[in-house]
Amino acid sequence: MSHAAICSATRVVAVLAESRAHALAAARTPADRAAVLGDEDVQHLMGQLEQRMIAIASDAGFSAHQREKALEALLWFSQLPASSRGAAPLLTPKQIAQWLSSGGGTVSLAVRAIFADPWPEDVVATFMLALSRRLLSAPAAASFLLSCATAVACAAPSRVKQEQLHAMWDVCLRANVPAIKLAGLQAALSIMCAPTPAIAAPPSAAAPEVKALASREEAAMVAMSRSAAWWIGDNANFGSGEYSWKPRTMPDQIVQQLESADGANQQQLAAAAIAINPILAMLIAGLQRVMVTGLWEIRAAAAQAITKVAIRSGEPFRIQCYCILASAAAGSIAHRSRSSSRGGPAAAAAAADSGNNGAAAAAAASAAMQGAAADPLGVAVVAGPALEVLDHMYAGELVVDQLLVRYGPRRSKWPKKLVKTLEKRNAALVAAINERLCYVPKEHFWPLGNAAKELVTGKEEDDDETKARKQKEKEAKEAADKAAAAANGEVEQQQAPQVEEEPRRRYDSSEEGSPRAADRQANMLDKLQGYDYDPNAPPEDLEYPDDSVSQIDHTDDEHYREQGAASDDESDILLHRGVAMYDFSPEEEDEVGVSKGETVDVEYEVGGWLQVGLVI
Repeated sequence: MSHAAICSATRVVAVLAESRAHALAAARTPADRAAVLGDEDVQHLMGQLEQRMIAIASDAGFSAHQREKALEALLWFSQLPASSRGAAPLLTPKQIAQWLSSGGGTVSLAVRAIFADPWPEDVVATFMLALSRRLLSAPAAASFLLSCATAVACAAPSRVKQEQLHAMWDVCLRANVPAIKLAGLQAALSIMCAPTPAIAAPPSAAAPEVKALASREEAAMVAMSRSAAWWIGDNANFGSGEYSWKPRTMPDQIVQQLESADGANQQQLAAAAIAINPILAMLIAGLQRVMVTGLWEIRAAAAQAITKVAIRSGEPFRIQCYCILASAAAGSIAHRSRSSSRGGPAAAAAAADSGNNGAAAAAAASAAMQGAAADPLGVAVVAGPALEVLDHMYAGELVVDQLLVRYGPRRSKWPKKLVKTLEKRNAALVAAINERLCYVPKEHFWPLGNAAKELVTGKEEDDDETKARKQKEKEAKEAADKAAAAANGEVEQQQAPQVEEEPRRRYDSSEEGSPRAADRQANMLDKLQGYDYDPNAPPEDLEYPDDSVSQIDHTDDEHYREQGAASDDESDILLHRGVAMYDFSPEEEDEVGVSKGETVDVEYEVGGWLQVGLVI
């Protein structure tokens, strides 16, 4: 039979098996399932096709395209196991790895005879696409299907596209079943921690062509492991459901251990992490192991992944990742500080200029050896910026805690300048993290802790004020009804926020442009200029007087005493009747509460407060 005929036949069988699998998945009753399976003759014919496909897939005498279609048909014929205890499928990941390593026709005859002959890249990509489709149709068998994909990646690393592996892992992460999410994370972890595959480990006496093939496959495997570490760092928190802006309730015993985090060792922190979120603890442990035992490229990618987990996770995961990074790079950071304090390479250069060339060379060699020993893992370039940002985050949390003890948890009790500084520090940390480390959502992530979030946003305080405002509105409405009944429609005049009630008066508009009014307004603006906050000014230039607005002496202004009020802007301009744009609840006895849409007569403005008369 010709090559084209065999390819067509295996393709038809693969399409038939895929259609049959979709029909079985759509069957809802035993009768529907029996109709799809057919009678005994049909089932016997399907069994013969399965055996024939196994023979083609395992025979290296057939071409890679023919064997790939046979494998695809077996994939759809198999009753995939939903767990490790399920029925054994028609093919195993180990068989797939063996079959993909031979009969590809991509290497010379000498390499094919003594070493390996992996399938072409397009054939491997087609089979990976079939695995992706099978995963979408049977997500319960994610563990088995991802094991098959891992076997393909280890059999021919240079022929597998990293995007296809990431797409399969992403499919598992989007599932609502925790077991499927865990399967995706474990598959990425197995790729990252995978040992050197057989195709990348030739015998020492192998031919140069074999070693060239092995070197390409090894480089591809390292790149794949590095991409798996990157993927874990980006998706570890999503897959485990752990975010710093979604704090969890920790057991009291763990809280007591974390209160003395400076004295807690990594074993205690790891035990606390396992008790809270075992999935994320497993991922952190895998990243730490790779960062110690893997190649440099994989170690750097693992350090970056640990950095992302540290930034996005809450305690105790953050302090655990901090300890891991500090243990890996603290020696290098300490060596840099010692070198900078002692002169570093400049000291060796000065010694060379002094004429003692032998001593200078020995000192330079000693410094080089000291620097190499200080950073044996080579991850200081990654861990250094992360530790710097984490130090700022922890220091900021301590400062916020100290200020909370001093000013309390309510935003209104804090100085406005201090709250503004807190907002700027929080924004600067978020910008530094997004630029240097990883992405975090600005609207949810608060590097200074949830206490800073409550202070910057004032959400809880707003909730309390809303409840108090509704209660005061209710009381004010009852009082207004009683006053309306007593006054028989008369307008009640009140002042806000002045203590003494002012009689309603209208000012002559011609007085606005008089020299006396202009001089008085300029005088008030000059006195109040020091109280205006300029957000563009540097913090050190913002100086606030100790006295308040109410303590300003106006005794030298006779006209001010005659009018009884003044403003920091245009206090003498007559304002007309207006409608309240939002609700206002009084907090003092001399204030009046208004509701949204209520009509008021505005007399004048003093320091942002309105002298009003309610229209009853």
